[in-house]
Formats: sequence, structure tokens, C-alpha cells
Amino acid sequence: MSIHAADRFRAANAFWIGLGKIGLTPAAVLGQARVPVTVYDGKKNLVTTAQFFALWRAVGELSSDAAAGLKIATQIDVGNRPPSTMAAYYARDYRDALMRLARFKQLCTPEELQIKISKDECSIEPVWQHAQEERRPF
Repeated sequence: MSIHAADRFRAANAFWIGLGKIGLTPAAVLGQARVPVTVYDGKKNLVTTAQFFALWRAVGELSSDAAAGLKIATQIDVGNRPPSTMAAYYARDYRDALMRLARFKQLCTPEELQIKISKDECSIEPVWQHAQEERRPF
């Protein structure tokens, strides 16, 4: 079942806090991304899919650390993480955590996590409903 969400969603506070953890400021990233500074208001932080992708590209351009994105994700205090992460923490097992995360993403962002589980492996592919960019392999 696919839910179609509007192309405007809340960029989690964890992203903005994480920028400071890797030595970047919201102003610098917004400027590099050419996204209006009004996007970051400290509360709702509403962005479009294109703006969200531009913000992440800007992080890559401004940071010399290839692991900048991973550091943003791993250095955030639990209390600042989005509710989707909390839902996963209370799961019965890894599969349940993935399903909870996928469901939350689908309800709150124009993103769908396609999860394929086989006997020996699990693959997770994010699919953005409003993405206009060509996909790049990981």
C-alpha cells in the first residue's frame, strides 16, 4: 500500500543539531544549498524533497569528511532524534524495527522504504515520491 504525501515535510531537528556536531552551521548549509533561510525556523523546518536533497548535497560539498552524514546520524542524543527512531527502539526485533520505521516514514514524509528480506540478507531502498533527480547507487 502506498500513501501519497505532499511534497513538503519537516526536516528533523536532529539534522540541524547534527550540523553543529560536524562543524557546520544551518546558515552555511542553507546558503550553499541555495535554500531560503526561512526554511530553518527552529520549529517546523518545512522543506520540499528538492530542498532536502540540496541540503544534503551542501553538507557533502562543505564537509571534507566523507562520513559526515553518518556522523550526523550517530552523534545525536536520543532525545533529539525523530519519533520514527523511538518507534524502532521499542520494536520486538530488527524486522519489527524496520517495519515501524518504514510505516512512520510513509506517514510523515514523501518517502517510502522498500524493504526486501530474504533468508541471508536484508536490503532497504528509500524511494522519494517527488524526487526529480537521477538515482545514484550506493
